Amino acid sequence: MPAGATVADLGSGTGYYTWRLARAVGPGGKVFAVDVQQAMLDRTAETVRKHQLNNTELVLGDETSPRLPSGALDLVFIAHAYHEFSSPEAVILAVKQSLKPGGRLVVVEFAEGHPFGPLDKAERMTEEQIRAEIEPAGFDLDRVLEIVRIEHCLVFTKREANYFPAQK
Repeated sequence: MPAGATVADLGSGTGYYTWRLARAVGPGGKVFAVDVQQAMLDRTAETVRKHQLNNTELVLGDETSPRLPSGALDLVFIAHAYHEFSSPEAVILAVKQSLKPGGRLVVVEFAEGHPFGPLDKAERMTEEQIRAEIEPAGFDLDRVLEIVRIEHCLVFTKREANYFPAQK
């Protein structure tokens, strides 16, 4: 992620990734920390203050929209939160609208079939499940990063409006 980028941490929770993203983009960049729970945003605010960051904006989203600015983001990062979305289709369409052309969506989820981690079996997702929900919304899978075996890390690129897949 380049310095100066504009990113969102969707499902920011306690701010664990927010402050890391804010450091990565530097003072010329910006991080929108989004959560649907005010209590979690309050914890993110504490984390941001602790790390003395001034390039972060807290956003209270809702079940269907992260309330991000249209066409402004280089990257949206969703770690261990996608499985909690009650309206994933609506949220992903809103994410797409918030991304610049060629913008990226990164989704990290605990993998099905691995006992480690805080989630029970019902909350774990396969790579195929994630792709089946995100690709039809206008994203192409760019790559799958193998960081640790217990997680999926999928990197998607926003598909341009005039893109049509090749006919079979």
